[in-house]
Amino acid sequence: MMDTEIAPVRICAADDCSIPSPMGTGRYCYGCKIDRNREYHRANLERLESNAMEKRYGITMVEYDAILISQNGVCAICGGTSEQFDKRNGRVRKMHVDHDHRTNIVRGILCHRCNTAIGSMYDSPELLLRAVEYLTFERTPHG
Repeated sequence: MMDTEIAPVRICAADDCSIPSPMGTGRYCYGCKIDRNREYHRANLERLESNAMEKRYGITMVEYDAILISQNGVCAICGGTSEQFDKRNGRVRKMHVDHDHRTNIVRGILCHRCNTAIGSMYDSPELLLRAVEYLTFERTPHG
């Protein structure tokens, strides 16, 4: 017969919680850990967004805002604004940082639709020009 060891357990460190938290998984039970992470993100959202933008695109939120101001607060392609709401938190989503995927150089700020459009064309000027030619080609009605 094999001896079974019982893992040591401690009580969650949250003041209003008494759920056991397995040793080695931290001081808080799973539910309290999720709640604490959510509170931390709400309290530090701007700093976390700025850090993520700097890590991903190499620009700060101040630089993002400066680029957007230089574009008069609108999409660099269509001139529209982004009024999309994030369903998770009800906030207006920021417009997209457009960058060259090969060099990682930021080109500008785009709305979701324009960013998706040029991404769908693989950021290829040749493909985009062919699309313009296609759209402007005079056709006769079929029939």
